[in-house]
Amino acid sequence: MHRPPLDQGYTATQAASLAGFPGYESLRRVLVRELSIGPAAYQRRFATTRNAK
Repeated sequence: MHRPPLDQGYTATQAASLAGFPGYESLRRVLVRELSIGPAAYQRRFATTRNAK
């Protein structure tokens, strides 16, 4: 299963680049619009799930 870069321990800026976004702000806007959560909050929320695998 493919895991998003944010779930692989990359910084939000690195994750944005790897996912094809032009920059961090673009990634942040999409996450907030689609998930109602920013990149840092996403990483905190799913850290235990990520570490358990």
